[in-house]
Amino acid sequence: MLDKHMSLTQRLWRLSDRQDFGPLSVLCRGISDLEQKNRETLPDLRRSQNIVIASDYSGEHDTAEFQVLSFLFSDGQSVQAWDKDRVIVRNDHLKNREMSYKGLKDKAKAQALLPFLNAANNLSGLSVTIATHKKVESLFSVKRLNLAEEGLAKYSHWDTSKFEKLFRVANFIGFFVAGLAHADQDIRWITDEDAIVANEKRIAEVNELCDFALNFYAGQHTGSFSCEIDISDDGTMFKKDLVAIPDLIAGALSEILSHLHSGNLMPIDEKIVPLPDSLSHKSVEIVNWFADYSKPLKRILCVIPPRSSPWSIKLIDFQPLK
Repeated sequence: MLDKHMSLTQRLWRLSDRQDFGPLSVLCRGISDLEQKNRETLPDLRRSQNIVIASDYSGEHDTAEFQVLSFLFSDGQSVQAWDKDRVIVRNDHLKNREMSYKGLKDKAKAQALLPFLNAANNLSGLSVTIATHKKVESLFSVKRLNLAEEGLAKYSHWDTSKFEKLFRVANFIGFFVAGLAHADQDIRWITDEDAIVANEKRIAEVNELCDFALNFYAGQHTGSFSCEIDISDDGTMFKKDLVAIPDLIAGALSEILSHLHSGNLMPIDEKIVPLPDSLSHKSVEIVNWFADYSKPLKRILCVIPPRSSPWSIKLIDFQPLK
């Protein structure tokens, strides 16, 4: 167990929980508390020359209770090692098939699910999933963002809800990179194909906003930053497979959280949550994998319920089914 007075230089989480990051200040305190209780909840990403991020998103359909943003933060060296393992899994089970949560009705993909996830276990990194209830219109404003305001007017051509999503993604990237990495690391971000990166102009604005967020949270980010879409692959399925990790997690957690919320089973104070009944088999398999917190790939689920005053952000663990 860590000394609760351990200095920031000794911690893996580098952001001070006394800094004002708006609602993310609550999350910062929660992560600091997690590390004080158990250092094994976070990876050490500071020694690598580069950081690789993959992201996917779920909950866009009308019946979903939560918008789910799922990220994978990993060091470049372990991604190279994972690449060798995932090629073996692909050759044994998938061939040219694209792994995804929605595609698990395919028998070959279903058989590949656990080998695929187990290969990801050895990544030195952090899976972060942020589930925000859809009644929360903005994380950056009392109600909806006003794109006519000073500082945002240049983005007034955006649909407000899409820009809110983009702003969330950029801020979570900046927040976790600042918390886990250091300012001169190069960052390669691979995202699922999405409306927020629909064309070159939007990708340029994505880079601009991520650069802003990195500098806001980290002080000054001096390394390079690039945004890539997983469709721009080279035939190896590398990008698709990397993004498939947060895709599988996002899909399963979206289903599970909707079940918990609709059944009034969301925890109030408890951090460990039993799985609800009537889940799909694929979600049970994924969340049982997710609930093994002993692996090099660490896992964090953050749930933001309908806004209260002050902000509430819950860090939730799952109990695997026996």
